[in-house]
Amino acid sequence: MDNGNAIVSINTDGSGTGVIMSGSACNIYQNKTTYGKNTVTMNGNTRYYYNLDTIRSGSPSDAEKLLLWSVQQYAHSSIAGYNYFGTSFTPSGTTLDMTGLSYYTIDYANSFPFSNRNFSLTFYNKEIETGESGTGNTDNNLRSTVSTSSQHYMMHCGLFRNAPANSLTLGSVTLSGNVGKYNGGSGFIISGKLGVDASVTSQFSDTGITLNGAYTYTGDNAIAAGSYAPLLFNSVGKNADLKIKNVSTSGYTSFSGYAASSLIGKVGADDASDSNMNIEFSGVTLDARKIANDFSGQDFNILWFYKVYFQ
Repeated sequence: MDNGNAIVSINTDGSGTGVIMSGSACNIYQNKTTYGKNTVTMNGNTRYYYNLDTIRSGSPSDAEKLLLWSVQQYAHSSIAGYNYFGTSFTPSGTTLDMTGLSYYTIDYANSFPFSNRNFSLTFYNKEIETGESGTGNTDNNLRSTVSTSSQHYMMHCGLFRNAPANSLTLGSVTLSGNVGKYNGGSGFIISGKLGVDASVTSQFSDTGITLNGAYTYTGDNAIAAGSYAPLLFNSVGKNADLKIKNVSTSGYTSFSGYAASSLIGKVGADDASDSNMNIEFSGVTLDARKIANDFSGQDFNILWFYKVYFQ
């Protein structure tokens, strides 16, 4: 899970066809030997990326560049340069559709190529999960993105895992699709924790966030009432400065049930020992109604925080 690892990249078919994310078929690695098919199921100590060779040698899209950048952050320092695009790397567009790409949530350490830029971001966790049992799975091993024993653990589970001591500023961001809830939690932007460094404040701010039908996937299209599955940030710890502006929704007309348990998960430690936490909101226009002037029923409920612990 942590940064500083070896990189394993597998080409799906020799030509670099993207990972199937339609929810109906599977073209990820399958065990080849009799021993592998019958004795060894999955390898929880290895993370599988796909098609990094063909992506790097071609003309990468912005989404592919983001993938390669994330691999550089995850890789051990002795090999990080293999997928390095240089400090002059600047996104050419605004679309980060991660379909077909083996993007994993990573610990955020340094500069982010899309800082201060407007962009859309789409993940496909549900489609990856359901596709595992589809045509093409020949070894009968379901490599779940939320299982610690799987090579695909944390694929399409958010942009970043932990941001312990960094300043992350985004422009206007549109979030679509869905992210998975793994062992540590869930969140499109941070699926682990913002903050917790003892001496440095971790900051996040944005110009605007549009939730375009985005939801947290926990095994069904909508999560069960009472479940813990935050949508934007999983948790906020000490020495964290979180500023969220201009949050709005679109694309939920046909959505049924809860898209997430809350926008933000737990704030502060359970024993209320965390301090120096600043959270600011402005320009928030969220409306869960599906019918105008209908104020009845639970569809009108929107929960910002799951739990808050103040010192």
